[in-house]
Amino acid sequence: MTINTSVKAQKNAPPVTRQLAEFVVNHPSKGWNDDVESAAHRTFLNWMGCSIGAANHPTLRAALAAVQELDPSPQATVLGRSERADIAGAAFLNGISSHTFDFDDTHLKTIIHPAGPVAPALLALAEKTGASGRQLLDALVVGIDVSCRIGNMMYPDHYDRGWHITGSTGMFGAAAGCARMLGLDVERTVMALGIAASQPVGFREQFGSMAKPQHAGLAAKNGIVAYGLGDWYDIGPGGPGFGKQTTLGVTATMMLYQDAATMAKIATLLDKPDDAAGYASLASRTGAAFNARFWNAATGVYDKGSQTANAMPLSLGLVPEARQAEVLGHIVADIHAHNDHVTTGEIGYPYMLRALMAAGRSDVVMAMMMRRDPPSYGSQLAAGATALTEAWDADSHSSQDHFMLGGAEEWFYRGLGGIDFDLSRPVKAERITIRPAVVEGVGWVRCSYDSKLGKIESDWKKEGGVLTMDVTVPAGETGTVWVPAAESAAVMEGMSPAEKAEGVTFVGRDKGAAEYRVASGSYHFTVK
Repeated sequence: MTINTSVKAQKNAPPVTRQLAEFVVNHPSKGWNDDVESAAHRTFLNWMGCSIGAANHPTLRAALAAVQELDPSPQATVLGRSERADIAGAAFLNGISSHTFDFDDTHLKTIIHPAGPVAPALLALAEKTGASGRQLLDALVVGIDVSCRIGNMMYPDHYDRGWHITGSTGMFGAAAGCARMLGLDVERTVMALGIAASQPVGFREQFGSMAKPQHAGLAAKNGIVAYGLGDWYDIGPGGPGFGKQTTLGVTATMMLYQDAATMAKIATLLDKPDDAAGYASLASRTGAAFNARFWNAATGVYDKGSQTANAMPLSLGLVPEARQAEVLGHIVADIHAHNDHVTTGEIGYPYMLRALMAAGRSDVVMAMMMRRDPPSYGSQLAAGATALTEAWDADSHSSQDHFMLGGAEEWFYRGLGGIDFDLSRPVKAERITIRPAVVEGVGWVRCSYDSKLGKIESDWKKEGGVLTMDVTVPAGETGTVWVPAAESAAVMEGMSPAEKAEGVTFVGRDKGAAEYRVASGSYHFTVK
């Protein structure tokens, strides 16, 4: 199926990833000769036979137990077994079983087993997307071709240095095949291959152990993860499933950025400065690449301008400071244009809520929460849901017990209650911050959070034009409290003006609230 090729340096050649992506997208799917057709059928059937033959091997049983523990979603077939798994898990498991006995097909020049990583990723994806047999074979040919061409370039040095070449080339083949099956364009195929390149591979030292066949399984699974599910179950044309309004690379890249930034904070708290610097550098590079790829300075939106595409970088602090209000305005306008409805999927939804909370627009969140027509929480209740559902419309064909749309609960605590707790903040008094959102339609809130430092409480009530607010900061700690108050309003703590109360230091007023630093204890604020 693959013609051995030599690689020659080219002056002014485009980046190798883009060259590879263009090869995948433009690879001929018609005009195969009979030899290629026959080889594709034989390869796939041989791979299936190898997978079924090892279906009861201890290696596969151990991996299956782990997959079911992590994600029991029955989406795709595990060959030779009655159990099913999520698509990434099925790709992983079928990749393991096909490579357990080493009888899967071999590219003799490089000793790569190319179908082991590529075929399981494609089979799982085809089950999920409903791809035809012709589409599967087309993607298989492309994926194996990519694996072997990369192998021709790397072998024998890569193998001689101790790497397991089936896994290290297979992740590219799996990603290429999946991109081909999904019909991704060159830009998104570049992203898929780039993400696949960052995945781990195995060592030859593991040959003869249960870890060895996992290399093929992990390469297959990484091919699935490489393109991602996007903003899963967003509201757009067609049925529920893969993100439709937001380019697939947006969500995956933002998650990488957030993970790296979070790890930098964790490393700082653990006093590991080198690790912190490394993760911070990764976050910086990722953020810069994201803005270079998705930010449209002319229109002031990210990607296609969806709620998710704008909200994720805004909530994570990547929007240029001078343009933040503009991006927020696009989000709010889009919500109002949809009659105060959300269009995000499971991934983008919490980021949209955080972006609105940070901008003091809980009034917009409240308007969405009060909707009873789909997509909304009210429509889920009307459909008889007793737990959060996977789909906004509570479609009975989707999960009926799914926490992914639970972003409203964060709004209850961080928005309405105003409790924000973050030990990575350098200023101790800002690690506990209380800034409740007093919105029309809500008369009172009682809220508490059992933090590592002790219980934090934030209760408020608005009645007869008077706002009362009770807060508690744990013993031995300090906090920052923002009391919602107009510029001319008097703020009392107990029987004294707040700025004169014991344990209270007035900081200033900004955006409709008075800011105070408070020592540990309980405080009763009144605003008239």
